[in-house]
Amino acid sequence: MERILLHIVQGVTVVGIVGGYVSMAELKTSNAVLQIELRALTDRLDDFRALSGDRYTSTQAQRDIKPIIDRMSDHEARLRQLERHSIK
Repeated sequence: MERILLHIVQGVTVVGIVGGYVSMAELKTSNAVLQIELRALTDRLDDFRALSGDRYTSTQAQRDIKPIIDRMSDHEARLRQLERHSIK
């Protein structure tokens, strides 16, 4: 009876070891696939950043037009002041 139990325990141990090895091999394959997909996504993100870096954004436009708007406001204020003095 002891021998039968010993063989059963050894069999269960071998099955457990083989199952663990198969699971580790599957995880290794899955990890490799995920790394390749992550690398592809990183490359796409880098491409997107390169493309978006060439675009003229609304923030840049607002920054560039602000001095013009300020000068126009200044000219408008000066013109109104001149109109007030010329009416008197």
